[in-house]
Amino acid sequence: MTSINKFFFYVLFFISGVAGLGYEILWARMLSAGLGHEIVSVLAVVSAFFSGLALGAWCLDRPVSKSANPEKWYALLEVIIGLWALVLIFILPGLNRFVSSLIGTEPSIWRHWSISFLYPLVILLPATAAMGGTLPAMDRIFEKIGNERKAVAGLYSINTLGAVAGTLGVTH
Repeated sequence: MTSINKFFFYVLFFISGVAGLGYEILWARMLSAGLGHEIVSVLAVVSAFFSGLALGAWCLDRPVSKSANPEKWYALLEVIIGLWALVLIFILPGLNRFVSSLIGTEPSIWRHWSISFLYPLVILLPATAAMGGTLPAMDRIFEKIGNERKAVAGLYSINTLGAVAGTLGVTH
């Protein structure tokens, strides 16, 4: 792999990390209106986020690995993430009102927490599962181009650095 290609992919994965955690914080804030409290929203979104990441990586690893074009998979997954984030801007206000009415004014603890965790899991799953598939895709891209077996550690660290930058950017 040439150093220019490697740099391009590292920058791309850094930007992906910026967007990923930025989305997570914004979604937690947006969902708090429907769930009744920000702490409930944060817990539910973090849970949904990691569940979707794990599910996406698990389900998409095999098809991405068998593909001759992992870069197409990566691009498609990033497009899905971006489009779903745009869709959420428009549908979350209505869904929040609906979920708030489902929870009610004096729900049982089981009703409140069940709805609070199921709602973000379902509504965020298209984006979070796609996010989970980006790491296997990026790993296969590096493997294909340069047969670099230690690429995952570097990719994951640059993505995490991007996530830190995204968190700082969204919260200020």
